[in-house]
Amino acid sequence: METRKFIYYRDDDMWLGWLEEFPDYKTQGESLEELEGNLRDIYADLIGKAIPDKRTGSKKIAKLTPHKDWTLSVTTSDGRTGQIDIRPYLQYEAFEELKDITEFMKIKNGGYFVEWECGADLSVDTIEAKMVTFNER
Repeated sequence: METRKFIYYRDDDMWLGWLEEFPDYKTQGESLEELEGNLRDIYADLIGKAIPDKRTGSKKIAKLTPHKDWTLSVTTSDGRTGQIDIRPYLQYEAFEELKDITEFMKIKNGGYFVEWECGADLSVDTIEAKMVTFNER
């Protein structure tokens, strides 16, 4: 069995972590065991090409603008623009703090993901799949 190093920490009642060799892929678990299982799944998906390795030049978020109606305007690196409604995600515990619009507006563009100050995040793949597109290049 191969050994992989991972970095992890506890934040309130959740364990957060990532694989040392794939720092862009963060995950969480309610227990350390769940986190380790999630990291194994991410590794298997990366090695099996079920999800793209971000280091190979896949699509990125070029521009991101949050709006006070819980939507995000997004432009991807290939020039597609659109909007994604975050309200459906607010029912999930990881996104609960974003019900406060002030917290929702505290968003960071990580290129391959967006992340809020509270730790909630969405990948570029999820955003692209869920966004309503304004134009196609």
